[in-house]
Amino acid sequence: MARPYALLAFLWALVILIASSVPLPPRACALFPHEDTLLHFLEFALLAALVYKAFIHSSEMRIAGQAAVLTFLIVVSYGAALELYQWFIPYRACSLFDFLANCAGSACAVFLSRGSHG
Repeated sequence: MARPYALLAFLWALVILIASSVPLPPRACALFPHEDTLLHFLEFALLAALVYKAFIHSSEMRIAGQAAVLTFLIVVSYGAALELYQWFIPYRACSLFDFLANCAGSACAVFLSRGSHG
């Protein structure tokens, strides 16, 4: 059944949107190098995994058959939109590196999810 996965994907996308909307003052130092990049990767990997599961469990075979492509396009588009949106948020920035981390997390999740479903 696709609905639980779709609901979880929607809620996770909402959490990412809210987190992206909070103006954050610059921090003196990160907890570890590339912390922000890893967080982007993980956020979008989880989102892609949930979206992929929703598509795979769809009763519409045409959608299920294109789950990997649809997932990647939707999640990467969402990541791009959020990066552009952050351009307008104080103490936030539109970052190509964040977008690339979003893309990498999405691609990794789709690749691993496809492997687990044949």
